[in-house]
Amino acid sequence: MKEYIKYEDVLEKVGRHVRRCRKQGEALLGGERQLAQDFNASRVTIRKVLTELENSGLIAREKIGTRILPEQRQKFRYGYVATMHHDSGSFWYDFYFRVWQKLSHLAVEAGFEIEFFGYDPEDPEEPLEKFLARLDGVDVVFPDIARKELYDALRKRKGGVVYLNAAMWEDNAPLISLDDAAVGRLAARLLLDAECRRAAAVSVFCYPGNIPFKRRAEYFRAAMAAAGAEAEVHAEYEGSRMAQVDALHRYVNGLPERGFDGIFFMSDEYCDLIASGLFQAGMVPGKVSLVAFDGSSTARAHHPPFTTIGHGSRQMAEEILRMVNRYETLPAKDRLQPEIRMITPDVYPGRTLRKQP
Repeated sequence: MKEYIKYEDVLEKVGRHVRRCRKQGEALLGGERQLAQDFNASRVTIRKVLTELENSGLIAREKIGTRILPEQRQKFRYGYVATMHHDSGSFWYDFYFRVWQKLSHLAVEAGFEIEFFGYDPEDPEEPLEKFLARLDGVDVVFPDIARKELYDALRKRKGGVVYLNAAMWEDNAPLISLDDAAVGRLAARLLLDAECRRAAAVSVFCYPGNIPFKRRAEYFRAAMAAAGAEAEVHAEYEGSRMAQVDALHRYVNGLPERGFDGIFFMSDEYCDLIASGLFQAGMVPGKVSLVAFDGSSTARAHHPPFTTIGHGSRQMAEEILRMVNRYETLPAKDRLQPEIRMITPDVYPGRTLRKQP
């Protein structure tokens, strides 16, 4: 049986081919049968790829064939707003750095310009008012996780907001977000498959009312209970960072004595320090299995690496570009409809589960 290459690779290769043809002045693209042969793909996959390219504004499928559309001048300005440290240039949340890497690359390929705006709430030389002045003339902004004062200011400014996290989302605006309920269910499944029967969901900086963490915890606990297993949730949010880390360190290292054999880190920030006692005692993964949500890459950089759950940065970048394309092509009343696009979480195997997925 003939083996075909996967959809994502076909999409990338056909996309490059279309852009190359456009630069060479070619007006028509080959038929589905020829493309399937040229790119070692099934016609079903090619049909799906052509639909994606048509949605991106690269081609138009007509009765006479598939027409390659000429490059068009961008009508509006778009800004990716990332919370970061100005002194080091690092993002507060590593995942959104990966999204920006993918987005900046894909935007160039699609012929769009998306400007980058780094916001550092701890930088006294750029207060909020000064940062907002940099956004003057930007039609749509895509902010990552930021403090409430920035979201409040973005809602008041002239221009659209597309939220990249449900934490501060208002239901009259578009949302492109990780499916946090699916994260909780997936964490439970990983620990249950590792034969854990008593597990805890833990996190630092988890202030009350944090929607993503609340959903992860609720659906984790429900999935564990549905399988006849026990789960509890313990979050720290008071005191300094290190005070929270120290408190959670004491809690986590006391879990084996209470009969717990699984831990779900709802955020992987400082998870290496928090679980250090378990690693030093040689309990992972033999006696205690660990899984973490990958937000800062702490878990994946640890040795041995944690098994992590993350959302695809490329998928979120593609959703952002789809929103840009809609804004460029649709009538004003339809540009920023309050739609929700959920990103399916992925599993990145490590070595912290008794039975690896």
